[in-house]
Amino acid sequence: MSPSGDVVVFDACDSSGAECDVYQAVRSGGAWTTTPVAATDAYEAGPDTDGTIVVYASELMSAGMIADIYYRPVSGEAATQLELPGAQYLPRISKGVVSFVSRGPTLLETSDIFVYAIATNTLFQLTDTPAVNEEFHDVGRPARRRRPGGLGGRHGDGSFQNIYARTFRLPNAGYSFGGFFGPVDNPPVFNGVVAGRAIPVKFSLGGDQGLAIFEAGYPTSQQIACDRASPLDGIEKTVPARGPSLSYDAATDQYTYAWKTEKSWKGTCRQLVLGSWMAATTAPTSC
Repeated sequence: MSPSGDVVVFDACDSSGAECDVYQAVRSGGAWTTTPVAATDAYEAGPDTDGTIVVYASELMSAGMIADIYYRPVSGEAATQLELPGAQYLPRISKGVVSFVSRGPTLLETSDIFVYAIATNTLFQLTDTPAVNEEFHDVGRPARRRRPGGLGGRHGDGSFQNIYARTFRLPNAGYSFGGFFGPVDNPPVFNGVVAGRAIPVKFSLGGDQGLAIFEAGYPTSQQIACDRASPLDGIEKTVPARGPSLSYDAATDQYTYAWKTEKSWKGTCRQLVLGSWMAATTAPTSC
């Protein structure tokens, strides 16, 4: 079930249990609508959802123990396959981050837990413990952090079992950047503002990525040459100049970084760089 309770995913199997398909039930306006997510000749099972994406495992029955993870938007677009060596199963998803179990092509090989970030199409191996299986697990992302916050799993070696939990940070692999939005104009326009004011720089990253989005040393600004031939547009709105700050608005899916300019920048042109993974905005200051 999704965190909101409006999306439920489940298996539907025949009487023999040899043929299973994945379905979703979506509540809208107080009514539930049930539709198939995956209904093929393959064996689909173990679904999970975060309300936006449905994940499940599909086993190709004719090929023996071969399984892959699939994910598909609840809105109904085509499914995407994570095609990896060996067998992958027991997928779990939280805010676009999928965790799953992966093992070699035979039952004699041990299993480990992997994590896949849909937004950046990046895969990470979370555990690597020879002769030990990590299996039953879940993954969660705290609301105000951009990286997954915890995972628990069964850690068994045949003679005993323990429960483990850990926090982890996925390496930054870039964002789906959008912007900049008003009141800032994009290049080649130069943005004029009274030196010392704070400029609300608005952009999007393809969803709520938390507030820990900036790399070390960023944002930063530097003086650049003023291009007098470029168009100049004044900043229509500034914010209180109490210093740099960052916020996120879920209604607009936009971040706002308050760029505090300095009075000493009067008569110069400067460029703000949010990070190596983002574009830069040119925001000159003028009196």
